[in-house]
Amino acid sequence: MPTSPPVYAVNRQPGSNSSGKQWLAVGIAAFLVLIVGFVLLLAGGIWINSRNSREQNRELKADIPTASKTSEGTPVPESSPSPTKLDVAGRWVGISDGSPATLVINNSEGDSYEGIETAGVGNVRIAVDIQVDPETRQITINETRILDGQGWNLGTNDGRISSDGDKMSGTARDAKGKTYSWSFTRQ
Repeated sequence: MPTSPPVYAVNRQPGSNSSGKQWLAVGIAAFLVLIVGFVLLLAGGIWINSRNSREQNRELKADIPTASKTSEGTPVPESSPSPTKLDVAGRWVGISDGSPATLVINNSEGDSYEGIETAGVGNVRIAVDIQVDPETRQITINETRILDGQGWNLGTNDGRISSDGDKMSGTARDAKGKTYSWSFTRQ
């Protein structure tokens, strides 16, 4: 007759093994929640950075002047950049009406200046107002009043500033209709 293997009774305490399995399951679940949360935070950060980058690119593109096309298809800029300031402030030395002259131009925020010209045989000092067109490099020097000396007729000087900004020359016409040339070099 066949005999069956002996059966041994195992002494188990109620709930001890199932309690360990429950804690293990809770630990694994918590670990998975942390991993998922980390992945979501990382993906959110990447998404935010990508969005900010796209917005910055849009802002930069908005700052670049666009061009429209003419009927021939040739691009035409919608806006041209404003010319930079052509600064003529400083001390200039040269000749005016055949005599040595100096021109001292005060600093200015814009394209209008004031200064003092010293010219003529008696070193007449003359107050001047100056207008500069930075785009065309044209300069107009209006003699407004005599500060010291005599023998000078006030006038208007029209000229041009060199491309390097260190020379200017032109012609003048005084109140009596006399015309003469002038030229100055920046010191």
